Amino acid sequence: MSFAKSLALTFDKKFRGYFIVLLIVSVFLQLWPVFFTQPVRFALRIAICNVLLLLSVSAVYRYVPGKIITFILTLALTLNFAVAFSCWDIYQSEFNTVFAMSILATNASEAKSMFGLYAYLLPVVALYFVVTWYTVKSLSVNITPRVKFISVILLVLFMGWFAVTCFIKKSKTWRFITL
Repeated sequence: MSFAKSLALTFDKKFRGYFIVLLIVSVFLQLWPVFFTQPVRFALRIAICNVLLLLSVSAVYRYVPGKIITFILTLALTLNFAVAFSCWDIYQSEFNTVFAMSILATNASEAKSMFGLYAYLLPVVALYFVVTWYTVKSLSVNITPRVKFISVILLVLFMGWFAVTCFIKKSKTWRFITL
């Protein structure tokens, strides 16, 4: 058995009971730049959504399609974290349309030279990916099927509520429902 595999198995056995701590660490890493750039209600919404996403994806993690879904979701969350963290760390600002337009207008040589500006953030981003992946893996083993089912239902309800409130805000009617 290789050293890396034995180290991974030892790590897996020692930290199996710490799935709640891993969930909290993963969510707080995602919220780190949000606390400095957004109001508390947005941070709360993001925290609830992240917890429900991780609990829901742990329901399907045991199967191969579930592992693919988990990888895609973890990659998307990591990309979101990388963009938010780098904008906060370098510019002390949130990601906005000006940054998006700047990225779209960048050519290959500019992107290569700018990579040096963001390269030191890669260990933090990699840490977030590993923590989030291991969180889903440990949640899939340690929480009951009932909790997984309830988390999927709550995620659907949360996303539906959020979509309806956004629609109502845009249509400027029924003001009493929105936050």
